[in-house]
Parts: sequence; structure tokens; C-alpha cells
Amino acid sequence: MLVYRLENEEGKGCYSRGFGFKCSRQGMADEDEALKEYHPSPDFEPKLQHFWGGFHLTVKEMRKWPSGDRRHWFCAFESLEQLEKWFPAEGIARMAELAEKHKDSMSLAVYKVPHHKVRKGDAQVVFNKNYAELVERISLEELALRLKGY
Repeated sequence: MLVYRLENEEGKGCYSRGFGFKCSRQGMADEDEALKEYHPSPDFEPKLQHFWGGFHLTVKEMRKWPSGDRRHWFCAFESLEQLEKWFPAEGIARMAELAEKHKDSMSLAVYKVPHHKVRKGDAQVVFNKNYAELVERISLEELALRLKGY
């Protein structure tokens, strides 16, 4: 399965770099619209929160989960259409400007991941990066152009 993740060459995601909210559909919308476009973290997404919280594990394993194996699981999208629901083309263009300003290598990383190492939510997926193979990197400028085509 292919997954799509906004990250820099060091593997840091757009939210950890400070670009995520500013460039998201939610962050770029007016207040009323932003509330309608709420995008939950895996902790609050119904299809992911059980897994993300470690409730599938034994009590002993659950204690180690947040600082252990969960550190290898990252947020991404299962398609460009899903990504576009969070980040419109204008937001990706803005992210490109911010990345250039801060000399950051932010891009779209496309990973091939075995199905059993991906958990799907309604708004996103989480995947185990230890089992992911980088297929390609797409510049934010090219991504913005692709999203405008949807």
C-alpha cells in the first residue's frame, strides 16, 4: 500500500516543523469554517484511537507502547485526495514558501508499506515506518500543482 506523508529529509513531519496548522485547510479558514473542518489527531479519531492508545496490547505492553513501538508509527494519508482535505493547494504553496524561508527540505514522501503495518482512520492513516520503503519524494511546488488538478 502507498501512503503519503509531508515530511523533510530528516523524517520530521510538517506539524513538528511548525508548518502544519498554518498551512492546513483548518488553519487557513475563518473561525466558523475552521470548526467544521476539524482534523483530529489519532488520539481522537474513532477508528484509530483504540490502536493509538495501545488498547490492543496487554497491560504490561501498553505501559511501554507510547515510548516504545508507537514511536515508529507516523501519520500520513492513503491518497492525494485525502491529503487535499487537510491541505489545499494554496496551503501546500504556503508550506513551500515557509520551508524555503526556513531552509527546510519539506516535501511529500511516498512510502510503500505492507498492509498489516498500516491502520486506517476516516481522515488519515498511521503506518510503521520501520517497514516502509521510500518510493519517491515530490516537491511541494509540484504537489501544489497536482492538487490544483483535482
